[in-house]
Amino acid sequence: MAFPCTRTLGCGHTCGGVRGEARCPPCLNAHCFRADPPRLNGTCPICLESHDEELSIQLECSHIYHYDCITAQIERRWTGKRVSFEFLHCSLCLPDARPVQHNVLNDILAAPAEMFLTIAMEAMKHLVADNPGVNVMELEKTRDLSTRFFQNPMALAMATYSFYQCSMCERVYFAGTVQCEDQMVMEDDSSPFVCTTCTQTNEAVVSLQSEYMCRCQMS
Repeated sequence: MAFPCTRTLGCGHTCGGVRGEARCPPCLNAHCFRADPPRLNGTCPICLESHDEELSIQLECSHIYHYDCITAQIERRWTGKRVSFEFLHCSLCLPDARPVQHNVLNDILAAPAEMFLTIAMEAMKHLVADNPGVNVMELEKTRDLSTRFFQNPMALAMATYSFYQCSMCERVYFAGTVQCEDQMVMEDDSSPFVCTTCTQTNEAVVSLQSEYMCRCQMS
């Protein structure tokens, strides 16, 4: 739960941010004569409501979100079945995909950030294993200036491999390449994903997804 900041800005208006911020956002009062014109009628990128309607925070990338909206985005995590981390990125910074960073969000970001690092390291292991004898920095995509993978093999690894969260034990497991997944025809997309360990210990579990997601790599 966030509490309103009680600081008074140089313009004389009360800060529209939250208590505990290392730095207050610019004045969000729509009638402030000192307001930055691009932010004068600014809206939250998530709910599209005015900034002065709710407590707002300015991320380190400079974009401003309602505090409740950005925290809800982080808590919802990924929206599809495949584990992804777009929810940790500022939507207005794409395609640069700059991370959501703010000192009052550190606690809520800790767990998903740790999960990202664990999965990223696992993805890197597979990228190295699938390219024996090749420096991953010398792969075609990591040498291509026109791609987001330039000198960023971790981003390439994360885009190459799929990871899912088991619906039973909630562990995240390696599920193969995105390319293989995209070529699959899933007849029942509503069935849950189940890791191999849970499939083997629960004879009643029968689903196309549990057969495809065949290697439980992470404990």
